[in-house]
Amino acid sequence: VIGGAGGLGEAWSEYMIRTYKAQIIWIGRRQKDSAIQARLDRLAGLGPAPIYIAADATDRNSLQNAYEEIKGQYSRINGVIHSAIVLLDKSLANMEEEWFKASLAAKVNVSVRMAQVFQKESLDFVLFFSSMQSFVKAPGQSNYAAGCTFKDAFAHQLNQQWPCAVKVINWGYWGSVGVASSKDYRDRMARLGIGSIEPPEAMEALETLLAGPVDQISLMKTTEALEIGFKAKAIEKRDKAGASAVQSGISGDLLRDKSIDYMKKLVGETLKIPAQEIDSSKALVEYGLDSLFVVQLTNILRKELKNITNTVIFEHQTIDGLVDHFIKTQKEALIRLVNFKPDNNSFVAGYAADTDNVKNADHMKLSMADIQSVSEGGQGIQPQLAAKLLKHIDNMSDVEVNILLSKL
Repeated sequence: VIGGAGGLGEAWSEYMIRTYKAQIIWIGRRQKDSAIQARLDRLAGLGPAPIYIAADATDRNSLQNAYEEIKGQYSRINGVIHSAIVLLDKSLANMEEEWFKASLAAKVNVSVRMAQVFQKESLDFVLFFSSMQSFVKAPGQSNYAAGCTFKDAFAHQLNQQWPCAVKVINWGYWGSVGVASSKDYRDRMARLGIGSIEPPEAMEALETLLAGPVDQISLMKTTEALEIGFKAKAIEKRDKAGASAVQSGISGDLLRDKSIDYMKKLVGETLKIPAQEIDSSKALVEYGLDSLFVVQLTNILRKELKNITNTVIFEHQTIDGLVDHFIKTQKEALIRLVNFKPDNNSFVAGYAADTDNVKNADHMKLSMADIQSVSEGGQGIQPQLAAKLLKHIDNMSDVEVNILLSKL
């Protein structure tokens, strides 16, 4: 079992020792330490004691040496399991090359080296532990998804070439063992409606896979709470009157504030934390927004806004950044989303100040007093008002221009 000392490898080993008194050999990257020895000792109480061999399975010579060590003790190897994994989550745009390669190598290199080293062995079966990420391809896990996708395809190729059975199982979420088994993570998965795969049901699925005609299966456990994450309309009720906000004036400051409040509620609902505890200037990962929650939040936004990419939350990692991005790229859709209705105190004609003449201004505002000075005085556009318009006309949307002209 390559990666046998990991959570899934240990769970499978325990089942095989209990059920079949199998002799298990683990191959792992690191030298045997006290934690690995403790796992070996525990399993030794159930049947034949597992053996641990330290070897880098991404390197052919290292894996070949491990193979020869095994063959020096045993005349035959019945099965080989690929259970190696390296999880290093980060958006592709911000990921160091070494991170990408490390996660990819655990799937790609190990699969290839395993085939090279064990190809002449008379095996009964080869089993690849893969992931649902082959299909989901969640943001932040490009390296892992790419590796799993390769692993699946490589297994199908081996299945056509090798005489033994070559099987793949794409695991869903394991909550009691493995790299994502913390209590906080389990709680978040439960709120999403995703249940934890437990060893007994996992082993039943593996028995079905290995004994049956199907070469690949996926196993994912869900609960009745699966509706969570598609509650955008329940987070903040709004009616068709939101569309009228486009015609009633646009206040940049107020729109931004209301959009930030909306996003806080959305994130709070997704992560099950009070919206008032969220700082819009802090990175969302500080509140536990991992790749699975990114998928959930992205899907919600796609129901209401246009052109939402898989990586938008990784590219704009704070609520402030997301809101500013949406104001810049799809202001009118954002107005409808948050049901924005500006008051009668101010009207922002443009966001960008004239840096040549107004260096200290963050925004250039056209107040209602400006507009009333025209409509009530009947003297046409005053020079100051005209100057404001000229400075900001290029930064105004068509809707803003039309609203302003109608006011004048």
